[in-house]
Amino acid sequence: MRCRGGFEAAAARIRKAGLDGIEVVTSNGYLIAQFFNPRVNIRTEPTLTSIG
Repeated sequence: MRCRGGFEAAAARIRKAGLDGIEVVTSNGYLIAQFFNPRVNIRTEPTLTSIG
């Protein structure tokens, strides 16, 4: 949740600055990319990619 909170806080600052979007970089080596890599992500709980 701490990571998510950081993204939420950054999005709020972007909005306050008058911008309407952000780009989340998910290339190799970044933490968020590891969640989509089946060789690294061995978690068993439901994720956003497995919902509906």
